[in-house]
Amino acid sequence: MNRITFALFTFGLLLATIGCEATPRIAAKDPEVSEDVAGVDPELLKLARTDHVALLKRCIEHYEALPITNYTCTFLKHERLNGKLRDEQLMDVKFMAKPFSVAITWTQNPPLADKVLYIEGKWPNDDGKSRMLVRPRGGFTRMLTGGSLLKLPDGPDAMKNTLRPVTLFGFRNTLQALLDVYEVAQKRGDLQQRFNGISEVGGRKCLTLVRILPERDDYPARKTVTCIDIERMLPLKVLGDGWQTNDAGKHILLANYEYRDVTLNPGLTQADFAPEANDIASPR
Repeated sequence: MNRITFALFTFGLLLATIGCEATPRIAAKDPEVSEDVAGVDPELLKLARTDHVALLKRCIEHYEALPITNYTCTFLKHERLNGKLRDEQLMDVKFMAKPFSVAITWTQNPPLADKVLYIEGKWPNDDGKSRMLVRPRGGFTRMLTGGSLLKLPDGPDAMKNTLRPVTLFGFRNTLQALLDVYEVAQKRGDLQQRFNGISEVGGRKCLTLVRILPERDDYPARKTVTCIDIERMLPLKVLGDGWQTNDAGKHILLANYEYRDVTLNPGLTQADFAPEANDIASPR
């Protein structure tokens, strides 16, 4: 299994084919950090310094205890696929936990589809697999298709251009994906972890966790930097670099994902995930 595609981060969302040229091997750049830990829960600070596995488990428990049932956000995505770094994308996202629902509108560098709507259990194919509703970006293609197409979120068209399907989007899935790799590496004796201070993502203070792993086919990245919101205990940024280096000897960027402008539990309902509420034509 390719190291990039194994549980990298839950944030990969590109759901239609994009034609991109090769780009320079841009180096990963860690977020700026501060040593000022005033106001940070001492127990969380201790876990950030000594036990990331326990900290991630605490984050999951906190998420489920609140509980967080829906949210809106701006999502930034920058991925390297098949050795090529794609253009950075921005998306407006609506999320609801039950039924698992995600509505995406690209606001920067959209692929061939500029809107995607996925609702678990909705629009199944003949095998009973849920499909996503995709709005083609181009007006001519949109006219030919009647305004929308149904695609499998983990079908070949989607997965050739994304690290993870839309079915794995969200804070809860991100935390679980991080935890899974941490636990595998810890069991093997491969895990190196450290606390890198306090960073800011979208104006919110975060614990900055660093994970270093040896080169293996089933590890997602050489170094993964995760920024955990101090107050909400949510992963607002996940950045990974690879074992390869660029001409300057810097490790290349594999992926960078950020959640910005997060509004928790704004009261989204199933009506907010209807096609017409998202400017997408209902499937034919």
